[in-house]
Amino acid sequence: MKKTEDRGRRALFIEILDQRRAPSAVPALLQEVASDDGNVRRRAISALGNAAGPEDVAGLIHGLLKIQDARERDGAGRSVAAVCARIADDARQADPVLDEYRKAAPAEQLVLLPVLGQIGGTKALALIREAVAGADPKRRDSGHQALFNWPDSTVADDLASLAEKAPDRDLKIRAIQALARVVILPGARTDDAKLALLARAIKQADRNEDRRLILDRVREVHTFPAVRFAAGFLGEPKLASQACATIADLLHREEIRNPNQAEANKILAPVIATSKDKSLVERVKSFKSAK
Repeated sequence: MKKTEDRGRRALFIEILDQRRAPSAVPALLQEVASDDGNVRRRAISALGNAAGPEDVAGLIHGLLKIQDARERDGAGRSVAAVCARIADDARQADPVLDEYRKAAPAEQLVLLPVLGQIGGTKALALIREAVAGADPKRRDSGHQALFNWPDSTVADDLASLAEKAPDRDLKIRAIQALARVVILPGARTDDAKLALLARAIKQADRNEDRRLILDRVREVHTFPAVRFAAGFLGEPKLASQACATIADLLHREEIRNPNQAEANKILAPVIATSKDKSLVERVKSFKSAK
C-alpha cells in the first residue's frame, strides 16, 4: 500500500486491510486519511472505524477536519463514533472527542459537535444543549445536527420541543423525523411516555409522509392506547393504510388484544372495511371474535 502510486491499487490494499481488521495497519491508514483521492480517503476512514482504538481518535479527527464534503465528513464521524463505542465505560465513550473539541478552534468545534452527537453521553449532551440554547446561529445549527444524530432516546424531549418551537419548516421536519427515530429506542421511558411524544410529533407534522412515519413507529408501543391512537387516523384517506398496518401489528399480540377484545372488535370492523390489502384483511379477521 505504501509503495504503490496507483490509487486504485492503493484503495484495494486498504480494503484488504479493512477486511483483516489489523491494528498494526492503523498508523499507515491514518496517513491515508489525508489523501487527495476521495476513494482512498473514504476507504481508509472506514478501515479505521473497524481497526482503530480509542488512542487513535485524535489522528482520525485530524483527518476528519480536513474533509470538505459534508457527506464524507458524516461518514468519518460514524467511524470515530464506532471507535469510541469500544470504550467499555459508556460514560467515557465521548472523552477522546471531547478532549479534541476543547483544543479545537471555534470553526473546528462546529464540525465536532455532530460527531459528539453520534456518540452520545451525558457530558456531550450538556455541551450540545448549551450550543442549541446559545446566540451563535452556526453553533445552534451544529447543535441541532448533533441532536438529530443522537444514538438513543435521551434527547426525545429535546426534539419534541424543537419540533414545536422551530423557527423554520425544514428544522421542524428534521426534528420530527429524528424524534420518530429515537423515541422508540430502548431506554427508561414508559410506553405511555413514548406514545405521548409521538402524539406531540404528529400534531406538528404537516406532511403526510411524516405522519405516516409516526404512525409506523406507534406499532413499537405495545399498549392498547397505541391501538386507539392509530385508529384515530382510519378516517384519513392518505393515512388509513398505515393506520391499518399499525393496528394489525399491535392486535396480533394477544397480550394487547385479549384483555380489550370487545373494543378491539369495534376497531377491527373499520380496518376490515377500509384496508385494500387483502392479506391484511384476512389476517385481522382472525383477531375479531365475540369474546
